[in-house]
Amino acid sequence: MTDPGNRAHGFWRGAIGFRDGISFLAASEQAAPLKLAKPFAHADGSMGICLMDASPGLFNGDSQDIACAVRPGARVAVRTQSACQLHPSVHTEDSRQRVRFHVAQNARLEYWPEPVIPFAGASFTGDTEVRLESGAQAVIGEILTPGRAARGELFAYRKVELRLSVYWNGTLTALDPIVWRPAIHEDQTNRRMPEMFLGGYTHVGTLWFLSEDITPALFGTVQQAIAAWDRTGLYGGCSLQDRGGLAVRILGRRADDIARAMRELWRLLCAPPYTALAAGP
Repeated sequence: MTDPGNRAHGFWRGAIGFRDGISFLAASEQAAPLKLAKPFAHADGSMGICLMDASPGLFNGDSQDIACAVRPGARVAVRTQSACQLHPSVHTEDSRQRVRFHVAQNARLEYWPEPVIPFAGASFTGDTEVRLESGAQAVIGEILTPGRAARGELFAYRKVELRLSVYWNGTLTALDPIVWRPAIHEDQTNRRMPEMFLGGYTHVGTLWFLSEDITPALFGTVQQAIAAWDRTGLYGGCSLQDRGGLAVRILGRRADDIARAMRELWRLLCAPPYTALAAGP
């Protein structure tokens, strides 16, 4: 829906239930341009859903709200249909996206949005919050691109601010805020220089594995995989959370390369507790 200032506000709110070993869509409410495609079931009893945006993307001043409650025992993989394109507009305020997940006891969530593509002049704030109960598990994978590289729009956006918060049983256990302002990394000819911004890399991926079953041994497995990325043109690092998970940051020059690395890590950790999750990224 739109307001008098021609700002668009779309939302989707849903819940995933669980009965007789099968996960199902228990509730769904939406407002254009966001809408939910027909859910699909997996043979293991989990399900997948795809969020669609029937618009060119988010323009400055637009907003989106996404909220999903994964009820006890349910398992779901949430994806988006296409990249999130961020556009400039006559409005000066940021476009905004707020994502809220609640993962109940013994429930599992995967969230794999397509990459974010900020156009020249765009300004965006994204806020993701994941709340987990004991026994819950979640995997969150996100990729930020530098813009429309084929048009020479490398870091031509005004601002991208991303924030992820993780709560276990109501207690904040991890906070990951990042603000990208490329204009502060310019040479004397006002060119925005990737080598000054990300050391020559252009794309950033962030991957979270959230589970009380993450162990130092699994963390070591991830570290070994990351150490081998030097031969692939990727650079990464990981950290073991004090409680309930690990986080991985990946730098690269192509979204496909980062997505491939995320799939590799997902496969490494697909032994328990992740075997029962959906098909991965």
